[in-house]
Amino acid sequence: MMVSTSPSSVSRYVKTWIFYGEENNIVVKEINRICLAGNLRDNVRGPFTTMLTRNLLSVNVPCLRGFSSAAASFLRTGDTLKLSRIFTSEDVLEYSKVSHDSNPLHFDSESARNAGFEDRLVHGMLVAALFPKIISSHFPGAIYVSQSLHFRLPVYIGEEIVGEVEATNIREQKNRYIVKFKTACFKNGAIVIDGEAMAILPAPAVEQANTSA
Repeated sequence: MMVSTSPSSVSRYVKTWIFYGEENNIVVKEINRICLAGNLRDNVRGPFTTMLTRNLLSVNVPCLRGFSSAAASFLRTGDTLKLSRIFTSEDVLEYSKVSHDSNPLHFDSESARNAGFEDRLVHGMLVAALFPKIISSHFPGAIYVSQSLHFRLPVYIGEEIVGEVEATNIREQKNRYIVKFKTACFKNGAIVIDGEAMAILPAPAVEQANTSA
């Protein structure tokens, strides 16, 4: 049986391998296998394989770690999105300028220790800002409706925090999607902030987002 070796048909086949995270050498082997099945001559197969592999591997594919494999590009109940960030002294200073929150616990180590903390604190609302950033990064045009918060542990300057949102309910309404999320921030596996959020999404398709800040 002859196999189509047009660039478009091969691209569709190979992109499937790349999308599900297969190694580059597997992609090359698959291209070679398709070329052989299509009876491409050796002097054509080599340049064709090199060109197609280079082009396909340069394609940006959305990072969907933690999403259902059955419909990887669409948000489903139980799917999660994560983002990690280390908050710096500069972050705290800039946030205080915008919020006018100049509590000495954020700027003076002695004041923080006298209050029972190990060192200067990151503003709790600054840490919680990870939640709308995660959602809007993956769903441009999302409307944030509500957010409840519980502050469980202090966050200190220089600590790495992982923010996570998990879809718990998705409801379609007039071509838009009302989604409830369970939200949490972690440091070293311990919850520092948790709560629930609601957002209106223009579509359930997950877009590529930069996962570092």
